[in-house]
Amino acid sequence: MSAKIRDHPRAAAGTFLGAEPFRHVVIANFFEAAFAERLLAEFPKFDPKLAIAENGTVGAKAVNSRMGEIGGVYR
Repeated sequence: MSAKIRDHPRAAAGTFLGAEPFRHVVIANFFEAAFAERLLAEFPKFDPKLAIAENGTVGAKAVNSRMGEIGGVYR
C-alpha cells in the first residue's frame, strides 16, 4: 500500500469527498509494482461460460463468484 495513504488516510478521504465533478480519488502507486504485476498475471482469462446473460446469450462481462479459485494473490 502507498505509504502516503497509509500515513495520511484522512487527507485521501478529504480529497475524495471534495472531488468534482463526482467523488473520486487517484492514488498513484497504491500497490507496489511487483504486486500489481502479480495481480495482472493472475487475473483470469475471459470465460464465456461465466458470461451467460439472462436471455441465454454470451455477454461482454463475466461474473465469477468463486473468488477463492481466482488465484493466490487475490486471496
